[in-house]
Amino acid sequence: MQLTSEIDYTKFVNDVAEAVVEKLKIKDRANKGYLNYEQVRNRYFHRKNPAWVKYYVLSQHPELFVENGGWLSRRGNQGKAIRLYDKDVAKADEWVAENDAKINWKATDPITLKKHKENK
Repeated sequence: MQLTSEIDYTKFVNDVAEAVVEKLKIKDRANKGYLNYEQVRNRYFHRKNPAWVKYYVLSQHPELFVENGGWLSRRGNQGKAIRLYDKDVAKADEWVAENDAKINWKATDPITLKKHKENK
């Protein structure tokens, strides 16, 4: 015999799960076709902070950008949001496989480096 509270609890859990799934679908639709910069950092740049990625990767590897034959797009002129479009994921995977060992992923954060230099 099931108690009313058990039935209500099950229905509640199912309703919440459906709401979460719907919310995720809406979010996926909003980002369909590309990965935003945060997703790119997490997937390809070992979750390093933006300053680290800019200093050690983007500034030293301009070939990453589409205008230089790469796979990262800069959207517009203001703010230059960086995106990786789905069509370029294979290119990104290939570049990372070839170049991952060339990047010193244990390098000190550039903000820390700057503070250290200022204190000398």
